[in-house]
Amino acid sequence: GLNVILVRVTPSADEYYRFMDHSMAAAINIDKYEDSAGEADSEATRYLDRVKEKLIQDKVSSVESRLLHGNAAKAIVDMIDETPDSLVALTTHGRSGVGR
Repeated sequence: GLNVILVRVTPSADEYYRFMDHSMAAAINIDKYEDSAGEADSEATRYLDRVKEKLIQDKVSSVESRLLHGNAAKAIVDMIDETPDSLVALTTHGRSGVGR
């Protein structure tokens, strides 16, 4: 009977711009930031859909997915504040060493 909420947080186009080297940014059209954000959203949505389908096949009764934007830590904490009495489990990208 557990309600599972799958969450993925992606940067907004503004965040791509903010963290880009501004000497490079002058040469790049703002549309590139929106393209990058859109690609990240598409990949995140596909990932959430795959995980959701697997959980449904495993007979989890209630699975919901949410794609959030912004700073991952802040977005997750904000969602936790909206869903009191929750258990939160975080996973990593599986990167280690140089990849991290």
